[in-house]
Amino acid sequence: MGHSDIARYASHSRWSDPGRYASLLDALPANPAAMPELVGGLVLHPVVAPAGASPSEASLRTVAQLVAAILAKDPRPLALRRSPSDRIVGVCRQYALLACGILRQHGLPARLRVGFADYFTPDFWEDHWVCEYHDGSAWRLLDAELTAEVRARLGLAFDPADIPRERFLMAGPAWLGLRRGAHDPAR
Repeated sequence: MGHSDIARYASHSRWSDPGRYASLLDALPANPAAMPELVGGLVLHPVVAPAGASPSEASLRTVAQLVAAILAKDPRPLALRRSPSDRIVGVCRQYALLACGILRQHGLPARLRVGFADYFTPDFWEDHWVCEYHDGSAWRLLDAELTAEVRARLGLAFDPADIPRERFLMAGPAWLGLRRGAHDPAR
């Protein structure tokens, strides 16, 4: 992939564009390693959300919608971690999209990847979304859902800003592997 192909991922799409919230994303760190704790302090997965949390937030589709919902619950700067009751409820796509939007806002090439992760359930590849960013020399997988707390609970030792490629199988190769008989469809 040429430099111009990579550079196009540094620009916002209609999904990652923060719109009127751009200056709030400017104030956040551009460091991919900071994304799990930063995004994890704003978004909470429905599995661990407190009673009464709004699952409808998990259907928000754009960074601008995500930021608006976050600020509606707590208007403080986005760099400040929210209590669980003041976070929006989101699934892996919202975590990945918010991380992608933040990185793109700082000019870092980033994109969403959908596929299957083997690190949530033993011996099972769970459907999942991650953010993939270019560090200047290679594309790296970033799972913004993997805060230190989640990694400890799951016993994960790898860097969430550099997911090993063998731990996340992108959808296209997964489908081709299934068609060739290289993957067990039950897993």
